[in-house]
Amino acid sequence: MNVPIIRPRIVETLAAVVNIDDKDRVAALATIAFDTAVRELFLPLVNGARIVIAERTAVNDPTAIGELIERHGITIIGATPSTWRMLVFNECPKNGSSLKAFVGGEALSSKLAASIRGRVKQLWNIYGPTETTIWAATQFVDGATGANPGVTPIGRPIANKRIYILDADGEPVPVGVAGEIFIGGVGVARGYLNRPELTETRFLPDPFAISEGAGKARMYRTGDLGRWLPDGTIEFLGRNDHQVKIRGFRVELGEIEARLLECPGVREAVVTARDQIRSGKRLVAYFTSEANEAEMTAADLRRRLAKALPDHMVPAAYVRLDRLPLTPNGKTTASPCRRHRTRHSVPVPMRRRKGSSKSPSQPIGRSFWASIASVDTTISLTSADTPCWSPRSSAKFAT
Repeated sequence: MNVPIIRPRIVETLAAVVNIDDKDRVAALATIAFDTAVRELFLPLVNGARIVIAERTAVNDPTAIGELIERHGITIIGATPSTWRMLVFNECPKNGSSLKAFVGGEALSSKLAASIRGRVKQLWNIYGPTETTIWAATQFVDGATGANPGVTPIGRPIANKRIYILDADGEPVPVGVAGEIFIGGVGVARGYLNRPELTETRFLPDPFAISEGAGKARMYRTGDLGRWLPDGTIEFLGRNDHQVKIRGFRVELGEIEARLLECPGVREAVVTARDQIRSGKRLVAYFTSEANEAEMTAADLRRRLAKALPDHMVPAAYVRLDRLPLTPNGKTTASPCRRHRTRHSVPVPMRRRKGSSKSPSQPIGRSFWASIASVDTTISLTSADTPCWSPRSSAKFAT
């Protein structure tokens, strides 16, 4: 979806955050279609730094990215949490003592932030939809960042940006109370190209603006949920369209994912709601495991979650995957990111029956599993190193 942008001095604003100069070397990992490519390409060009463009085949290869950092002396690199998990899991970068790292595009767990921070000189968590021009808020991550052990704050608005957290009536919420995130100020797009109806629902008059003139200022309705923390930073709470109803209760899937990530041995986690003909919706948890950690059983995970969550928020089934699926931009396709709201990239768990196929990767079961997951059985498979799911991916199921 295209959004016309008018953003004066965006590069100068980003440069003030990054503190870039002509001695820096910036790794460019994003595709040109991803808005963060503006930061990776124009920011170093304007400030005299060097750009090192990664081969497309290297973007999902942690070893190749690690070699890129070492060989070219990279000092600035940005990636999604999914990409950073892959790097940390493979102990990359080996030497990041001069590396300034940026994480954005998805929620950053405190566990992952701590792992990254131990490998780089500086770490920033960044937030901002394309509709407000790349970045809207930043948070420098240190050992004391965040009141919630499961999530890292997205920080404060950058220069010339305003962030509001509003309730259902469009009124600001108190500190600590969840609401929807709206973004105003310089950099808000004109709207969606050739989509006037959608533009009208997302780009609204900004009733809180003073300096931009009455009736002229606009704000963007992100669809993201957040709350102000006592220190003036913002905690990201997920999507407002990422809520489901389970047994009549409204459930925020991101909260369950955050609790799963706190469980020992869990590296990545995604929770989705699946429709069952007989029993209605049920929650399914997908996760990957840390290396050299004791294997967590479904009973272990269920028991730990039951201590932190009400009964209706505890998943009914647990699926262990080798890896979670990623988009070309490095985001988890099964996560509640704004561009991928469907969660059909992960397989559907089914109870095994006597005499049934033991694995969805067996020829007899492949067509069945592919049809359930809306996957074409003729899909061309990537190499084993590419982090995406196919009907041949291994998965362990427990209910």
